[in-house]
Amino acid sequence: MKAENTKAAGRPADPLYAGFVDPPAQAKPFVRWWWNGNKVTAKEVRRELDLMKRAGIGGVEINPIAMPKWAPPVKAPALKWLSPRWNAVVAAAVKGARDRDMIPDLIVGSGWPFGGKFLGSGEMLQAINGREIPLEGPAKFARPLSKIQKLPNARFAVDAASKPRLVYLRLMKNGEKDITRSVDLTDRLGDDGVVRFDVPAGKHSLFVGMWQEGYTAVMHGAPGADGQVLDHINAEAVERYLTRMSDSLAPALGGKMGKSVRAMFCDSLELSGANWTSDFAHVFRKRRGYDIEPYLHLAIYDARQGYEPMPPVAEQQVDTVRRVRYDYNRTLVELFHERFIGTFHKWCHANDMLSRYQAYGYPTLMGMLGGYMLPDIPEGDTWLFFHQDNVGKRLDKIRYAVWNKYAASGAHLAGRNLVGCEAMTNLSGVFATTLEYLKQAGDLNFITGINHSILHGFNYSPPEAEFPGLIRYGTYFNERNPWWPWFHHWANYNASLSWVFQQTQAAAQIAIF
Repeated sequence: MKAENTKAAGRPADPLYAGFVDPPAQAKPFVRWWWNGNKVTAKEVRRELDLMKRAGIGGVEINPIAMPKWAPPVKAPALKWLSPRWNAVVAAAVKGARDRDMIPDLIVGSGWPFGGKFLGSGEMLQAINGREIPLEGPAKFARPLSKIQKLPNARFAVDAASKPRLVYLRLMKNGEKDITRSVDLTDRLGDDGVVRFDVPAGKHSLFVGMWQEGYTAVMHGAPGADGQVLDHINAEAVERYLTRMSDSLAPALGGKMGKSVRAMFCDSLELSGANWTSDFAHVFRKRRGYDIEPYLHLAIYDARQGYEPMPPVAEQQVDTVRRVRYDYNRTLVELFHERFIGTFHKWCHANDMLSRYQAYGYPTLMGMLGGYMLPDIPEGDTWLFFHQDNVGKRLDKIRYAVWNKYAASGAHLAGRNLVGCEAMTNLSGVFATTLEYLKQAGDLNFITGINHSILHGFNYSPPEAEFPGLIRYGTYFNERNPWWPWFHHWANYNASLSWVFQQTQAAAQIAIF
């Protein structure tokens, strides 16, 4: 069936119906295009673009990533991120996409959260790691600081760029009626690294906080974009990082990135417990009207665990602790929104690109809706086969996180017509996903307010790579997949519905408080 493009029977052509029958590229599924190890060539990217085009894919998100350790060998050399040779392949990819009426997007950096070995002091992620130790006196206390304070232990940590530094050591009596009266013991740390003091009679809590910079490395960073994670709460560092990209890539793309690239994408930023930046105390005082230092030991927490139970303070101090914790997190989120998301958004527009962003992850678990109202294309995510049970059996389960609703709501409140989704993300069922399952997952995405899918993912994998190819992870979108010849049927179906939903306005009147 073909849509009427001219007036018939006295009626004008219906653009909504025309797009439903023959969806444009922006409605067709995109793919996250893993450039494994940056071992890429212009010839191969053009071959893969042809594959995607025939399969009904409307666009690509170029995503350089580290080579999987289990990958079969390929002949192409590993290109360094932002090197002239790498930039030339990016230029070939975006031109090849445009020549095929496909839409190219590009990710910031590589891996997540992004960074690089080129970052200097003050530009890397910062965190204060706190701990509470119960004590009872009278007693003598003498322990090495290294024993009483567990240092940041991020899952992807490498050698830190700085040594940990003690920022607070406070002793507070249980049931304290004035929490600002906790005793500062930082001067009790000896040159030998041992903390010594007398514990008064009664029950007390010792609060220890250590600061460290550059304690976490980029996960799966491709050559040239591996190294320590950027401090995303430092606007100057963020701007320098982004400008480094545009200054390098723009000449290769014709002088302006937006001439070739539709949108720059930023993945969700699980910032591995980052909770500090160099001027945080100054900004807190200016915005909240009081100093954070006397309360810092009660505000710091492990982002992966949440707050411990309320410390043993007097009942009349409980609300004070809650207020301090709220103010601390509010300030952290404000700075993240302003200094990262805002800076990223403005940089995209300065380079004639749209901003595409997943606004969930620490520290935006608070203020997520506001974060989703900032980018041009807010994006959620969907996982398939998220994990396995303890006997290795695959759990046949689709994970729909609440941030899909936040992404859709942020888009509706900000008047955005595109709501993206990192779709079909996969860990344990990479080769087991069926087309039927894709349909079920895609339909549920529509129900949550999503109107565009970015499939996770299509792996750059030349024919020379031994079967199954260079698979990072994600559902097995690959020409070697037995159902690949039929994939275009689902892609066309999904695109038709995406187009309709992209042209409509949400009617659900639901608010989450």
